[in-house]
Amino acid sequence: MKGPRLNRSFSLETADRISDGAGGYRTQWRVLGQLWGDVRAATPVTQTGQAGVLTQERREIIVRAAPVGDDARPTAGNRLVDATGVYDVTGVSEWDINARYLACRVSRQVAS
Repeated sequence: MKGPRLNRSFSLETADRISDGAGGYRTQWRVLGQLWGDVRAATPVTQTGQAGVLTQERREIIVRAAPVGDDARPTAGNRLVDATGVYDVTGVSEWDINARYLACRVSRQVAS
């Protein structure tokens, strides 16, 4: 198996819930670090709603592995951000048999 080309820089971000002072909360994104990744082909899923037509791209982004619990290891609920957009992480698993890389399943919504 040929290794990935980690040629795109991403900010790995996690959501913090901040009290709004009225019993609710707002979400604030905090940067955990920078990762280099290899973005794999997209699978588009189109949905029509009140806001119009939205296309959700499902992709796989390959990054270097980090131990479970390490801030450098993406988890579901995190997001990866680069110059082209925001990718919500929906799942993470080992990409190769030696566990040197992780496969991050991500989705991104774009207006059609």
